[in-house]
Amino acid sequence: MNGDIPNNCSNMEKKPKPKLVLSVIGDSKSFVPRAWPKSVFKRALIEASKSSGGDTLILYRNKDVGVSTVVLEAYEDYRTMQPPNEELSMEIKNNDMDPLSLEKSYMTQKAQVNVYNEDLPFEMPIPVVIILLEGDVDSIEQVMEATRKGIPVIIIKGSGKAADIILNNLDSDPDEQNQNLRREAALLFGLKFQQDSFMKMKENIKLISEKSWLVTKFDSENDDPQLFPKLVGEAVVRGWALENIGDKGEPENRDDKRAPESNGDKNIDNMQSRGTLNNSSEIPNEFEYNIDDHDQPIASWKVFNSKNDDVEKISSILKSTSSTIHSDSNFTSPSCLPLDFFYVYQVLQENELMEKCGHSLLLEAMKSNRCDYVKVLMDRGVHIKLKDLPELYQSTLLCPYHKRKKKIDIDSVVEKCDHLGMMWMMKRINKSKTKKCFTKTKGNKVSKAAKAICRELLDYQGNKEEKTKKDENDDASLDDLLLWALYANRPRIAEMVWLRDEHQLTTGLLCYEILRKLSEMADDVKEQNLSSELLQHAQLFYKKTQNLLDAMYEKEPAKTIKLIDDVVIMWGIKINPLTFAYESFMYEFIAKPACQKYLNGIWYNRQAPDFVPWFKSLCTDPIDVLRSPLMKYICNYLLFMSMLICYSGFVTTSVKTKYYERHIARVLEYYVYFWGFGDLLEEFFSCFGFFHGGVEGKSIRSNWALIKRHLNNFWNLVDMLSYALLVTALFVRHFHPSEEFTIARRMFSLSLLIMYLRFLEAFLMSRRLGPTLIMIKEMLKDLLGFISLMVVVILGVGFYYHANLWPDHAEFWKGNWALWRIWKVLYYPYWQMYGESFNEYLAGEDTKDCTFNITEWSSDPSIERCPEEDWTVLAVSAFYMLFSNLLLVNLVIAMFSSTYERVTANAENLWRFERYSVIVNYKCRVPSPVNLLWNFRRFYVACKKSKCRKKNKTDSEKDSNRENEEFRRKFQRIIAYEVSDKFNNIS
Repeated sequence: MNGDIPNNCSNMEKKPKPKLVLSVIGDSKSFVPRAWPKSVFKRALIEASKSSGGDTLILYRNKDVGVSTVVLEAYEDYRTMQPPNEELSMEIKNNDMDPLSLEKSYMTQKAQVNVYNEDLPFEMPIPVVIILLEGDVDSIEQVMEATRKGIPVIIIKGSGKAADIILNNLDSDPDEQNQNLRREAALLFGLKFQQDSFMKMKENIKLISEKSWLVTKFDSENDDPQLFPKLVGEAVVRGWALENIGDKGEPENRDDKRAPESNGDKNIDNMQSRGTLNNSSEIPNEFEYNIDDHDQPIASWKVFNSKNDDVEKISSILKSTSSTIHSDSNFTSPSCLPLDFFYVYQVLQENELMEKCGHSLLLEAMKSNRCDYVKVLMDRGVHIKLKDLPELYQSTLLCPYHKRKKKIDIDSVVEKCDHLGMMWMMKRINKSKTKKCFTKTKGNKVSKAAKAICRELLDYQGNKEEKTKKDENDDASLDDLLLWALYANRPRIAEMVWLRDEHQLTTGLLCYEILRKLSEMADDVKEQNLSSELLQHAQLFYKKTQNLLDAMYEKEPAKTIKLIDDVVIMWGIKINPLTFAYESFMYEFIAKPACQKYLNGIWYNRQAPDFVPWFKSLCTDPIDVLRSPLMKYICNYLLFMSMLICYSGFVTTSVKTKYYERHIARVLEYYVYFWGFGDLLEEFFSCFGFFHGGVEGKSIRSNWALIKRHLNNFWNLVDMLSYALLVTALFVRHFHPSEEFTIARRMFSLSLLIMYLRFLEAFLMSRRLGPTLIMIKEMLKDLLGFISLMVVVILGVGFYYHANLWPDHAEFWKGNWALWRIWKVLYYPYWQMYGESFNEYLAGEDTKDCTFNITEWSSDPSIERCPEEDWTVLAVSAFYMLFSNLLLVNLVIAMFSSTYERVTANAENLWRFERYSVIVNYKCRVPSPVNLLWNFRRFYVACKKSKCRKKNKTDSEKDSNRENEEFRRKFQRIIAYEVSDKFNNIS
C-alpha cells in the first residue's frame, strides 16, 4: 500500500493550495497500544476531508505502524469509493520535518475560496488542525506547542495513551489532577517514569489546560463519524476568532506574528486582513482594507461609498459557482458547513451587504443542503432571487452523471437520460416543462414550469386569476422554494419554508400528496430507496398537518372551522383544505373533530346535531330544517322507495304486450323512467360540480379527472350500472318488440336488482350499519380479485374435461351464442367449486338425452353429444375439487377475515369519510323527480348569482374579510411553529 502513495503525492507542489490541512500525530513504537475502533476514525477523517469545500491535505509521519497506518488505510478507502472520473479532493503528504514546522508554514499562507469567480477570487487563511491519536510523551509536548501557537487540536478519546491522559486530566478536578496523572500514566504508558520526564509531562498538560478552549474531544466509541466535520469546523472558527486573545482577555503578543505585505498604493496588505482579493489591479478604489493590529475581526473587509454597480459585482462573484464542490451531494455533509461559507458570511455581515448579496450565499447553502445556515439566513430576511431558480434546479435535480459535466445540452439530457431519479420522474409527468426547469433561462419561466408539473401530477387545472409577472431581480416566492424542496426531497428545508409560508394547513396537505405520488412513481420503477425516502417525507408533512389542525381546533374552534373551508391558491391550484383532503382520500384528516364539526353544521343546517332535536326544530324553524341536507336525504330515499315499489309492480305484471295496454301499467313504467332521468341528471351535476357553489364545493380539475374521481366511489359505480341497465332495457323494449318481451324482461329485472342494491346506501349514514356496508364493499373488491384467479383455474380444468370427454369437437362456436361450447367448458368446473361432483357424467356413464351420432350433434348444436370414457378426467376432477374446496375457498375466507380486521381497526375513519361524500352531495342535491321542475329555478338563481358577484362589496365588508383572513393566516403560522417544535422534540 505504501508503494502507491508517492505516485499520488509526487505532484503535490503543483496542485492548488489546500482548503484544509489536517495533521495527524501520535505515532510511537515505545508503548503497547490498546484496541480502539479505528474504522470509526477512518470514516470520520474521510467525512472531514469531503466537507472542507475543496482540496484537503492530510499530514502524517510516514511510519509503517500505528497512526500512520490508519491514515494510509483511510486514504485507500477514500480512493476506492471515488467514481472513476472524479477528481480527488483528499491528498496525503509525508511530514518528515520538525514537529509543527510544516503546519506553521501552511498557517502563513492563504487559499482561494472556491465559491467565487475565478477572475476575482477571494482568499482566506488556510485552516490547520492537529489530530491526536494514541501518542507518547513527545505527542503531549507537540499538543502543548500547537495550543501555544494557536493551532486548534482535536483529540480522539478512546485511542489510548497520550490522547486519553490529556482528556482525562482536562475533565478532572484540579485538586485531583496530580494523583490522576500518576495513576493513568503508569497504566497507559506502562513504564517507570523519571522524575524530570514526569514533571515535564505534567507541565505540558498544565499549559494545555490553560489553552483548553483550543482542544476539542471526539469520542471514537460513542460519537457519530458524520459529526466529525462539524468538530473540525468549530475548532478552526474558534482558533480564528480567539487567536489574538490571551488567557486573561488581553491581546497576545506572538513570536510568529505574520509580517504584512504591500502590493501597491491602491492595495493594502492582504495578509493582515482576513478578507482579501487576488489580482490587485482589478480591485475598485472604493474597496479598502483596514490595517490595524491583530485584534481585527475575521471579516475586516470594509466597504466605503459602495455603489450599486459594486454591489452587483460582488453579488455576481458570489453567484459564480461553476467550480464549487458544494453542488455535489457526495462531497457535502449537513453537519458541517465549509469554512469559506463561514468566512463569506462574516464578510457580508461586517459590511452590511447581507440584504443585497446574501441571496447568493443562501443559494449555495440550499444547493449544499446546509440546513443550519439556510435557517440563519432566512431568519435574517435573506431571500432567493428569481434569477437563481434555474441554477438551483440544475445543480440539485440534474442526474449525477451529467451534473459533473461542464457543458451539457439540457434538451438532449432530458430527452435521452434514463437515470431513475427525480428528473426522470418529472420528465414522465411533462417533458417540455421539465426542459424549462433545467434550462438556464429566466427564473419566472422555471417557476411557471415547476408549478405546471405539480398541477399535472395532482391532475388539477391552472387558476386563471394567477397571472402576475415578476422581474428577475425580485425575490422568489416561498411557494417556489417549497416546491423545489419537495422535488429535491429536502425535508428540513421544506419544513423551514413551509413554516414561513402562508396557509400551512392547505400547503401541508398539498406537500403530502405531491410527495406521496412521487413515491408511487418511484415504486413503480422499483426504486425502493427513493420511494421510501419520499414516503417518509410525505408522512412527516401529513402528521404535522393533522397535529396542526387538532391544535388549532383546541385553541380556536370557531376560527378553525371557518379556516378549513378557506379557498387558497397555491401553485396555481385553487382549493380548500377539506375538499382537497377528500379528493386525495385522506381518511384520517376528514375524520378529525374539526372537519366533522364543520360537516355537522352542513348536515343539520345549523340545527342541533342530533336527529330528535333536529326533527323537533321542524316546528320552530321549519325553513332551515326543510333546506337541510338531512331532509333532502330522507325525502330522496322515500321517493326512491316509491320508485322501487312501482318498478317491482311493473316488472312482475306488465311487461307483455297485452298487460302493457293497461293504463296503470303505463303510469308505473313512466314514473320509473322520469325518476331515472331526474336521478341521472343529479348524478351528472354532482360529478361536474354544477350548483355546488363554485370552488367551495368542487375544485378546478379536468373533466376526465372529475369523472375518475366520481366513479371511484363504489356507490356511484352501482348508480351508473343501474342507469345503463335501465336504458338498455328501455331500448330493447321499444326497439326490439316481441310478444313475450323475454330479453326486455330480463334486462328490467336485472336493473331492478341493482336498484335494490342501491337502496342499501340509505343505511350508510347509520353509525352502526354504515361500517358494515363499508365492509361489504371492501370484501367485494377481494371477491373480484379472487374471481379473476378462479377464472384462469376454471378455464384450464374445463378445457381438459372438454378435450377428453368430447374429443375433436370442431363445431365450437356454431349456432346461437347460448349454444356455444365455451359454456360447457365453464359449467362443470364452476359448479364443482361448490361441491357438485358430476362423477357419473365425467366418467362417461351418463348417456341420457345425448347422442354419439356425429352427424346429428354436428349439424344441430342443440343436440347434446354424449361424453366418452376417460379415467384421467376423474383423476383431474378429484385433484381439482381438493384444490378448489380446501385451498382456494379457504383462501378467500382468509382474505375476508383480513379485510374484516382492517376495516374494523379503521372503521370510524372510513365511515366518516363516506359520510363526507354523502353530506357534500346532498348539500346541493334535489330529490328526483322533483328536480325536473326545480331545475328551472336553480338555473335562474345561478344566473342571478353570477351577475351579483360583479357588484363590489362595501368597504366595511372588505375590511372585515381582510382582518379575518389576516388573523387566520397568522394564527396558522403561530400554531404551526408550536406543532413543529413539539413534533421535533418528540422525534
